[in-house]
Amino acid sequence: KLAPFQDENDIPTVVVYVRDAGLTPDDLAAVKSQAAQLQDLDGVVGEAVGPIPSKDGEVAQTIVTFNFGKNGWNALPDAADEIRDIAVIDGVTVHLAGAGGQAADSAEAFAGLDGTLLFASLGIVILILLLTYRSPVLWVLPILSAVFALFTSEAVIYFLAKYADL
Repeated sequence: KLAPFQDENDIPTVVVYVRDAGLTPDDLAAVKSQAAQLQDLDGVVGEAVGPIPSKDGEVAQTIVTFNFGKNGWNALPDAADEIRDIAVIDGVTVHLAGAGGQAADSAEAFAGLDGTLLFASLGIVILILLLTYRSPVLWVLPILSAVFALFTSEAVIYFLAKYADL
């Protein structure tokens, strides 16, 4: 439903600037100059919007929209690092929010987790099979069967996702 209004791969990212005592005019000027730098980052589409200060003057935000295509969620951690390198002001805390901030945090948190879980599970299953079969060789057949089933199911899912119009 959003297709007429924005690209489905657009990822709005909100850069939030906070100073407990309130942002100074110099802070807002720095945020404005940083918005121009954020505009020049790879993957940015449209205009960077901001700074938009809060009513109490303690917070300001700049909104930047990224579009890296279908693989955008995986590219966001690098973009988030670039934003954090640019958005530095003494005494001001900077946070990333919105869909882009959430995606960057999730990608960083779960990076490499699939492999870790897979190998930990494999080790536990091998240990249980060794204790159950009491043989240094018999555990291989169930493990090879499980690995074959995993690869087969991943291949079926890949081809369904690529060629089936579901």
